[in-house]
Amino acid sequence: MRKTLALLGFLFSIPYTYAGTSTGAAWMGMPTDAQTAALAGATGAWNEGVNSLGVNTAGLAYTKDNEVLFTQDFWAQQVSQQHLGFSHEFSPKVSVALLVDYLSFGNIDSYLISAGGSPVANGTISPNAMNLGVGCGVKLSTLFSLGGDVRMVREDLTGTAGSTAAGGFGFLMDSHGFKAGLSVANVGGQLNGADLPMKASVSASYRIALDKPTGMKTISSKELGLMAQGDVGMKDSSQTVFGVGAEYRYAEILSARVGYRGQNYGELTGLKGLTMGIGLKVKKMELSYALVTMGDFGKSNLITLTAGF
Repeated sequence: MRKTLALLGFLFSIPYTYAGTSTGAAWMGMPTDAQTAALAGATGAWNEGVNSLGVNTAGLAYTKDNEVLFTQDFWAQQVSQQHLGFSHEFSPKVSVALLVDYLSFGNIDSYLISAGGSPVANGTISPNAMNLGVGCGVKLSTLFSLGGDVRMVREDLTGTAGSTAAGGFGFLMDSHGFKAGLSVANVGGQLNGADLPMKASVSASYRIALDKPTGMKTISSKELGLMAQGDVGMKDSSQTVFGVGAEYRYAEILSARVGYRGQNYGELTGLKGLTMGIGLKVKKMELSYALVTMGDFGKSNLITLTAGF
């Protein structure tokens, strides 16, 4: 159990509810799509539409018609997550969204202490968590967008279960390929006696056309996106994380992604912080894959299927 909790703390630079720490539910910072994971979480001013859930809800304003997203996360140490998101363009300026997350911490060996003080095997436990929410994105003008979300969060650590409400908001400025974003996430009550991992994020991205549209085309067939984001834990300002990423898109079909997540890794050794991935798009469907390196904890894999209709 200790190793699993340490993994979550490493992933998100948030002290999990353990040994007296006051901030819990670190899993609420897990990326919910492969694109975000491959770009080291630096997508607050990059993701658009349903991909914006969990990053910056102002991006929901860019939803086209209807979009659905499903992600399967295979994290190290048997931690896994399923995410389902749906967004709908309610009007040219307003989009709404729904999300469902289910997280499993895997099967963890349980022990009792005998009268003699020795540990005795007592089967296994299967702690888990859920996250249900609704969101909305609004285009205020061609330059500015706002978004917000409200969630019901539940966590069952087998013997200790609790639930609470949470929410957040986001802001985006979009001007000639440059975007800047500001968001606050996980504002709410306590979960199992610990504060939620509330954080503030500042992000920016820039889209570069690598060729000029010709003929009837109005969109460049080769683009490079550069992005950066800084996250500050509002319950513990020392927990500062930054991410940088780059995404190359070819002919609106193929995307190659790479990123780096910087944080305090302590004594963790091995390859860490490097993220990468790929996306393949056919018409309105895209299949994306991400690899996240976590040093001694191993590597994690995420697969996302996104569809528009």
